[in-house]
Amino acid sequence: MKKKTKVILALIIVIILGCLIDVFLVNKNVTKDTKETNITTEQQANTTELTSQEQKEIIESIKNETGLQAESSLYEVDTEYDGRKVLNIKASVQYKVAFAGIIKKQKPKMDEVDSIVNNNHPTKNGIWVEEKSRNQILELISTNTNSTYKIDNEGYLYIESKNNQNEYDKSLEELINQNGKMILTISNLYYEVDNVTGEIVEYPFEKLDNYQAYDKIESEENSIIVITTNSMSKLTNKQILDEVLQIKK
Repeated sequence: MKKKTKVILALIIVIILGCLIDVFLVNKNVTKDTKETNITTEQQANTTELTSQEQKEIIESIKNETGLQAESSLYEVDTEYDGRKVLNIKASVQYKVAFAGIIKKQKPKMDEVDSIVNNNHPTKNGIWVEEKSRNQILELISTNTNSTYKIDNEGYLYIESKNNQNEYDKSLEELINQNGKMILTISNLYYEVDNVTGEIVEYPFEKLDNYQAYDKIESEENSIIVITTNSMSKLTNKQILDEVLQIKK
């Protein structure tokens, strides 16, 4: 065999060996990455479990330090701007209590809140209006819109006929078609759970601020909008509707 041919064969063998080594190293790295991914996933699962347990411990610790007295299950842990951990009543609890108060027309008892919500809470998305507030809500809307609005037998606001829609009409239509439930009621107060004692108390928002058009209680995609009775005539219907329709923005 000629010397030149031997050199070429040697180079080919070297190239083939190099390719085989590369393939081996790639497979080894893929296996290593897979193992590391599995380890990371397992660690994250463990962290989630720890976080749940840590939350319980944090709640008990903060309660002991601050003297908060509500049932631990009512609290959730929030973080202040400076990194401090604090306890607040869960948004879902405040929402249920506020709704129960709207339906009962007086302070509800904690042990009846769930049954009131289960039996009376609207099931469809859109704007649902509390029964005793329906005429006032329609009057509030009609003074500032061009379309015609009605409330059906289930309590939902709907557009009966569109007439040269203005900005109020467009905003209302958007709220009616939203993904979520907006509950409207007219009142000078609503009920909430006191953060310290865990007792249900009234929150007289209108008395605290005569110029406040509404107060809002939220839970996930649902919201309760308590519109002022405007008993002191500090606001016009237009000003109230202006404020309420800003909620969607």
